[in-house]
Amino acid sequence: MSDGVTITSFEIENVKKVKVVRLDAATLKPAGLTLIGGGNGQGKTSVLEGIMGIIGGDAFKQPLREGADKGGGIVAFSNGIVARRTYTASGGSRLEVTDPTGKRGGQALLNEFVSPFALDNSEFLNASDKRKAEILLKVIGAGSCFPKA
Repeated sequence: MSDGVTITSFEIENVKKVKVVRLDAATLKPAGLTLIGGGNGQGKTSVLEGIMGIIGGDAFKQPLREGADKGGGIVAFSNGIVARRTYTASGGSRLEVTDPTGKRGGQALLNEFVSPFALDNSEFLNASDKRKAEILLKVIGAGSCFPKA
């Protein structure tokens, strides 16, 4: 994300393996790092993909949890913007983005500050250990610790 914008809370429901997950400002430390842990198949990647599905646009649309007829979630940012996306069993989705004044916007408003942050999960998962480290360092704003070849 651009300078200083962080996720302050999020809620995801019926997306991939996630039934419901909620994290708020008390859990997501404003200047810290939040770790999402668990065993294989417990939904860690589903949480990350759920967040990207809400804020990342059509390229990140997520399937509903098996057996659910609707799902989606909400992500709130430290700059006051709130994004809410709902999914239906027919494959449709609806995005609503609200700025701090209550003005409504769409994906273009999110793209102003989300794009630099977006992590391509498939690229990350298929990367070498060195490349994964570079990606993570870039995401947290630490640059690279590897010498250029």
